[in-house]
Amino acid sequence: MALNKFMHPRNKYKSKKANFQYLAIKYPEFRKHVYPDVSGKLFLDFRNPDSLRQLSTTLMKEDFGLDVVLPPDRLVPTIPLRLNYILWIEDILKDSSIKGDISGIDVGTGGSCVYPLLSARMNKWRFLATELDDTNFTCAVKNVERNQMTNLIQVQKVEKDVVLLDVLETSAATYTFCMCNPPFFMDNLEAQGITNTRSDDRPEPHSVNTASPTESVAFGGEVEFVKKMIHESLELKTKVRVYTSMVGKKTSLSPLKEELRKLKILNFSTIEFCQGKTMRWGLGWSFDENIKFPIKCEDKKSNETKISMVLTAYQNTWSNQRRKRRHPKDKQSQEHSSDTKDMETTNSNHTTQYAASMIAETDTKDLNTKQVLRFYALHFSNAKAFL
Repeated sequence: MALNKFMHPRNKYKSKKANFQYLAIKYPEFRKHVYPDVSGKLFLDFRNPDSLRQLSTTLMKEDFGLDVVLPPDRLVPTIPLRLNYILWIEDILKDSSIKGDISGIDVGTGGSCVYPLLSARMNKWRFLATELDDTNFTCAVKNVERNQMTNLIQVQKVEKDVVLLDVLETSAATYTFCMCNPPFFMDNLEAQGITNTRSDDRPEPHSVNTASPTESVAFGGEVEFVKKMIHESLELKTKVRVYTSMVGKKTSLSPLKEELRKLKILNFSTIEFCQGKTMRWGLGWSFDENIKFPIKCEDKKSNETKISMVLTAYQNTWSNQRRKRRHPKDKQSQEHSSDTKDMETTNSNHTTQYAASMIAETDTKDLNTKQVLRFYALHFSNAKAFL
């Protein structure tokens, strides 16, 4: 089921899907990755990493004026989904009345440097973007330079297992928020789908996983990664006013919320990020009492009276409707058979009435019961039913 109707209301892709035909005409490189069906409608192979890479770079160029090069064998960002995350940050800042000079930290920015580039283009936010992988770091720096945003975005190389503390503890700088797209999986077997929590009846992912091992795998998976961020935030406190992270699996939310409660961090919230056939979740928390997280739609309606109803059909009027429409002759035959049956019933009733009148007129005083039965059996075919 497509989830676009549940996208953030300000997401430009909610009501306007990417026009592949228009993009293919305008961008020759994109044209190489689409194919038509018999009606001429163009499609893209979402299981082809090169096609996904070209789609993301084309959308960033067309819709945001960003010239981005994505390295091969690295995570390809889904633009509508990333946009949902940024719009949620916008909502948090608006509801908390935070304006003016906004600065953020992108933990593990990737080769695309997608969050800083989109945020700087849309909102003029300043960013510190950290990256562990050498290839991603080099590509991110070039993408920032290519789009002339070095005055807004600084890309910093970090070592393994570094999240926030080692970056910020020796710095006097403070930041408005942080965001992160952590590694989903706890080992390579889970990343390859050999061991995972996906149920057998759940359909396979619509698109291919393009992330490298350094981008998709971390000890303990996303739960342990975000838990580490939560514990580091206890030391940093208001050096970052709003801590946020994306979560790839719904099952990860419960242990993370429990960890926040255990550490007595009670100002937190979650949100759903919906796009296409993909769903992700956002988790945010803060030590600043002035930070207000947006109220979700279901929370706004929690005080309304809810009525549940169970409707039961007393007659099945829908089964085999297609077969009945395709075989009108059968229907006519059924109607003819029904008419014949009604006629026979009517004739039988007439015969029964006639038999009753005969009983009244026939003198049976000298006949025993057996003779009476034989008499009616010989003269009326339905005498047995009548008697």
